[in-house]
Amino acid sequence: DNDNDDDTTDEAVTSEDEDDEEEDDGPREKLLVDYASKLAGAQILEKSPSLKGASNLLTGDIDRYAIAPCQDKKLYVVVGLSEDILVKQIKLSNYERYSSHVREFQILASQEYPAPTAEYWADLGV
Repeated sequence: DNDNDDDTTDEAVTSEDEDDEEEDDGPREKLLVDYASKLAGAQILEKSPSLKGASNLLTGDIDRYAIAPCQDKKLYVVVGLSEDILVKQIKLSNYERYSSHVREFQILASQEYPAPTAEYWADLGV
């Protein structure tokens, strides 16, 4: 669940690049996997009724966006991922110069959707 009026948002998990052929003792390069993308199988399961273009949140195209009326104070998006993950990093992006910016947002996670009760949602502490 994601309460925001942002133009684009990405949820990414960082993991180490596992390349055993190179024996380099230097710093290892991190591989970013965007599990909240259409290419990774993510889907919009539910959204605020006034939010238009929510599926654009799952693309990497900065020219596509979601939009909602400014008077809407509580917006939400429920993104379904194609697999269970351990979230290590959340990336929130806004490329629209003249839009309002996210002031507060909350990231909740659940292994079931729809969750039977509110207790099934875990606050990820963002």
